[in-house]
Amino acid sequence: MKKIVIILFLLQFAKLARAQDVHFSQFYSSPLTINPANTGLFNGFYRVGANYKRQWASIPVPYQTFSAWGDMSFKRSDRNSFGKSALGLCVVQDQAGDGRLSATKINLSAAVHIPLDYDHTQYISAGLQASYVQRRIDFNQLYWGNQWDGTQFNTQLNNKEPYRQSSFGYFDAALGVDYLASFRDVLTVHGGFSIQHLVQPKETFYNNDNHIGIKPALNAGGRYIINERNQLWTEVFFEEQKKANEFLISGLWGYNAAEDYNYFKSLIWFGLSMRWKDAIVPVLGYERNRMRILLNYDINFSSLRVATQARGGIEVSLIYMGENNTPPYRQPRIVPCPVF
Repeated sequence: MKKIVIILFLLQFAKLARAQDVHFSQFYSSPLTINPANTGLFNGFYRVGANYKRQWASIPVPYQTFSAWGDMSFKRSDRNSFGKSALGLCVVQDQAGDGRLSATKINLSAAVHIPLDYDHTQYISAGLQASYVQRRIDFNQLYWGNQWDGTQFNTQLNNKEPYRQSSFGYFDAALGVDYLASFRDVLTVHGGFSIQHLVQPKETFYNNDNHIGIKPALNAGGRYIINERNQLWTEVFFEEQKKANEFLISGLWGYNAAEDYNYFKSLIWFGLSMRWKDAIVPVLGYERNRMRILLNYDINFSSLRVATQARGGIEVSLIYMGENNTPPYRQPRIVPCPVF
């Protein structure tokens, strides 16, 4: 029964021949893919990161997503402010299923950050992202309903699929805004809105007129520093596209294990996230000064659990924020920042 469910799932996926958009469980560790306004919105001069996700390991060919990205801020008046502008680059590689259905995405983003008060405790940000996407699939590696000979799938039989091409590319665009505020240096909150697939590019391997639907997304979160040792970090994310939607919520507790916590940060992160009606996601991580690594595992409880045996997949993220030690940037920073 399990094998039949897996086969039916793969057949349905192959028939649609569409690759999923990036949907990391650690959406907060992939800021440039959820909102271009996040470009340069961090406490540092440059930031680099990488994400890796391996989904549905019990299915014969696991789905894998990898991204590498970086952004940099410009025109900072001093260390205690965000840059007035920023640029970012994100490259994403996604491969799915037996047919090696893949998507390679190159995203170039730009943003501006405007302080709303003299003390720079409130910011409004706006960002724009331009993308090029290349999609590929190997139809010869797939099984089709027309190839069922009564007992098994016979790949020597004609699959009778009217596909037109096995690869194509297109350009796309996204925009977003974000608001950030800090209260007494212990509470930082932010909220953003973005729209993906503004140009609704055509995406199909067949001779039809399938266009990607516009995808609005909301993200919000906050960090509360309870005391020198403990802090709470929460994030929520919602996106909707055509008849599909996704809602995630995350809560992490950080404990500063550094002996001298006034000068060093040695945070141990642990907590739980949830993808609504799909998965529970335990999270564990470590943050040392300006580098953070987080690891999570999706425990799947949707209807697909019959095939996945609840093994949704593993995910890891790594982020490093670089400094500038030249004058006048050596003084301690007090600027608010989301935990991205």
